[in-house]
Amino acid sequence: MNDIDRSVESFDFAMRRRFTWKEITAKESQRMFENKDWKDEAIKRMDSLNNAISKIEGLNSSYHIGAAYFLKLENNDYQQLWNYHLKSLLFEYLRGMPDAETKLEELENAYKLKTVSNENNG
Repeated sequence: MNDIDRSVESFDFAMRRRFTWKEITAKESQRMFENKDWKDEAIKRMDSLNNAISKIEGLNSSYHIGAAYFLKLENNDYQQLWNYHLKSLLFEYLRGMPDAETKLEELENAYKLKTVSNENNG
């Protein structure tokens, strides 16, 4: 553990001693979508992506994408959200895993609500 990790660790410990922490799951964070006209599509994409994340060995619900990322949507441009915010984060999750590129492509397909049958049907 290097010096920076140690200083962050002690800060983290101090924060946890002083405050109460409640986990808010990605699913629970979807409440942030209330009154958004794009709510239904965002929930479908978010759920599909998070289900795909959970299927990757070594990843779990701690790696799920929360609603705050979707609040960055501009003009319902889901591709821009993927390119500028999600892709690089997910790549970091996958870094060092065998076939990380393939897994990233699977996550992108889940985000885009594509299935294998959609791919084959063109």
